[in-house]
Amino acid sequence: MTIDFKKYADNLVPAVIQDDITGKVLMLGF
Repeated sequence: MTIDFKKYADNLVPAVIQDDITGKVLMLGF
């Protein structure tokens, strides 16, 4: 998988941290 940094302003790519069991989103970071 290649991440295209040009798609995001300031070359930031969103990253989602999810709980493996419940599937709840624990954190959203850039």
